[in-house]
Amino acid sequence: MELLIDKKLGSLAAGSRLLTISLIGLMTVAGLATIVATINAVVMASGYHGAPPWTLLLISIALAALFYFRKKWPKAVAVAFLLILEMITATIIWLWGIMLPSGMLLMAITIMLSGMLLGATAGLVFAALSTAMVLALYLLQANGFNNPDTTWVVTGLRLDDVANIGMVLFVIGVIVWLYNGEIKRNSVRARTSEEALIKERDQLEERVLQRTRELQSAQLEQMLQLQRFAQIGRLSSGIVHDLVNPLTAVRL
Repeated sequence: MELLIDKKLGSLAAGSRLLTISLIGLMTVAGLATIVATINAVVMASGYHGAPPWTLLLISIALAALFYFRKKWPKAVAVAFLLILEMITATIIWLWGIMLPSGMLLMAITIMLSGMLLGATAGLVFAALSTAMVLALYLLQANGFNNPDTTWVVTGLRLDDVANIGMVLFVIGVIVWLYNGEIKRNSVRARTSEEALIKERDQLEERVLQRTRELQSAQLEQMLQLQRFAQIGRLSSGIVHDLVNPLTAVRL
């Protein structure tokens, strides 16, 4: 039972570490993006077409709040964190179109993290949610309800766009590295638990055999003692009989 509890606690600790690292990473990115967006908005003024700095600031504050409550409500924080990622992805696709590479990569990160933090079922749920979101945004764009800025398609990707894609790919690599590390640690923990169970089973078998031998020895000792008592009883009855017979003859 203790081994099973340790294994469960190990899995929870692994998910908590991954959530903490993901929150720190996204908070860092959101904070830097807020600073860059604010500078660009001030410098470019009306020529700025990026994300509004205040929205990035709100995202940074929300992530900081999630980081604060991550130990108290880990599952709720994980769900809220994934929903924020979905919201960011939807905003990127809404502003710059479905085919923007960084939007698709961020969506892939969200699906990966949902499976790692909440389990395989959650991964399927977020995959279905992402698919529905992309379909809805496509229909809105196709029917003229949304006109994203697709100038990047004509002008091509700029250096900062390539940097954003590289950063997203780096995040995916870090997540995979962390997850593989957790898998290795869980494998070592499972192997150690299995070895401990085998050792405990062998010790239990040895204790059972030892106890069986002790019981058999005690039973044999009791039988020998009963046998001695029986012999003493027969000897005593013979002595008493030999003593009684002469006394009876004298009396007669």
